[in-house]
Order: sequence, then C-alpha cells, then structure tokens
Amino acid sequence: MRRAYMILALTILLVLFAVHLLPAQSRSGFDGVWTGGWESGKIKLTISRDSDGKAVAKLWVAPENGEEYTTGFSEFVLEGNTMRARYNSPDSDPGEVVLEANLEGDTLRGTWQFRQKAKDETHSGTWKATRL
Repeated sequence: MRRAYMILALTILLVLFAVHLLPAQSRSGFDGVWTGGWESGKIKLTISRDSDGKAVAKLWVAPENGEEYTTGFSEFVLEGNTMRARYNSPDSDPGEVVLEANLEGDTLRGTWQFRQKAKDETHSGTWKATRL
C-alpha cells in the first residue's frame, strides 16, 4: 500500500512539472504581448498562432496627435529572428505602414516607414517593444 502512495505522489509531481513547463515553451520566439512605441506614440503588439500554427498579429496604436486604433496586418512574416509587417493606416491621411524588427531576447527593436498615398511622401523612424 505504501508503494502505491509513492507511485501516486511521483505521478502527481511529474504531471505538475509537465504543466509548469508548457507556458514556457509556448512563450518562445515572437509569441506574446509586446508594449513599447516609436517617436510619436505608443504601441501594443499581440502575436499568436492560429490553428495551423501560422503567426497572426494585431496592433494597437496610440499616436501622440491622433486617435487610437487597432488593426490587423496585410502582411506579417516571421523568419528566424526577424519580423516584417505591413498594414494600411486608418488615419485621415491614409497610407501604408511597414514595420521591421529583430528579436533580441524579450525585446523587439526595428524600424518603421509610413508612405502617405495622397502626398507621395515617406516618413520613417525607429521603434522598440518589450514582452510583457
């Protein structure tokens, strides 16, 4: 009887250990919630996987001089430690935004570029976000 209790206790410990490891494994790579910003605002980027394992993302943006918005991406590519994303800005002067970044531990660091469609102008800068 004593041996049965020991086996049961060891089984419970192994299950608890395995459950503890699962969140750490799913948090690897780009997956997670990232907060940070660029020169003119704050961002929150959420990256997850769909049922097929493909990376999907949503971006919340709070410009210093504008209204907050949330958007998906028309292009979102993860290769190795690099990310490339593209979306159409919903601002009153619409344009296309391209984000590129490198993954450095729990930090995304990269560049952004905004191309105004009506004025044929391009603005660019840097951005940084850390994983929550």
